[in-house]
Amino acid sequence: LKEKPLIIIGSPARLVELIRIKKLKVEKTAAFVLDEADRLYAPELRDATAELTSLMPETAQIAACSATVKQNLADIIAESMCGTVKADTASAGTRMLETILLPPEDILQRKITHWAFFAEQREKIDTLRKLLAAEKPAKALVFTARPDQVENIASKLRFKNIPCEALHARADKQERKAAIDRFRSGKATILVTSDLSSRGLDFSGITHIIQMDVPVNDDFFIHRSGRTARAGATGINAVIGDAHEMRQLARIEKRLHLTVYPKMLVNGEVTAPFNEEAERPDTQVRKRS
Repeated sequence: LKEKPLIIIGSPARLVELIRIKKLKVEKTAAFVLDEADRLYAPELRDATAELTSLMPETAQIAACSATVKQNLADIIAESMCGTVKADTASAGTRMLETILLPPEDILQRKITHWAFFAEQREKIDTLRKLLAAEKPAKALVFTARPDQVENIASKLRFKNIPCEALHARADKQERKAAIDRFRSGKATILVTSDLSSRGLDFSGITHIIQMDVPVNDDFFIHRSGRTARAGATGINAVIGDAHEMRQLARIEKRLHLTVYPKMLVNGEVTAPFNEEAERPDTQVRKRS
């Protein structure tokens, strides 16, 4: 900070603290960006984010970015900026918050192939291991909603000599950095993580997303799936679920207008339980015996 950098990146609570102790001066701030705005305005972070926003000068441009925008998110952001003014309205002495929706790219539909594998809870990790052996992904993210299961899944994969890393909230800063560096460098091709641990991280070259459960919230499904098929590439999103989770996935499939292909693992190969036509976004037929 003493070197007066052009850009400063930080969590809301830490930035507020630095401003309060006068280690960070924001009077001349030109632009203020809220990345992953839906997370920053979640209940556990909302107060710190609102306080930070209120400390920005009136001349600063504020941009709140998110891949998923709930109906009331714009109003919540507007209130933290302007008191009680609603989004897309303006009154004397306040500034207007304009909502801009970029044209949808339909990446979930056009660039990502969605697979569903049925497995009872006790069989999920074994199904994951067989799927990894069959697909041999160049780089895969494995998601679980249960942070306490991250290390359990990773340890069982390592026991089968599958190079993987674990990313969870209980790991300290050095452990998290080491896991991320090994995954980015390709020394480990699999990264097992929880939803909260992975938010804000961007990895290139992800070929497979494997979800060990089905999130109730569509936003989590979108954020998970959207980690693959970036920069024009295609990818696979595979869900491993039990009977209850398959019903949840069917509802998500309908709401998000997706096509999810049921799959099985037979003799070390990914196969369909029935004959099907080409399914990959790149129109290549994946023939499995």
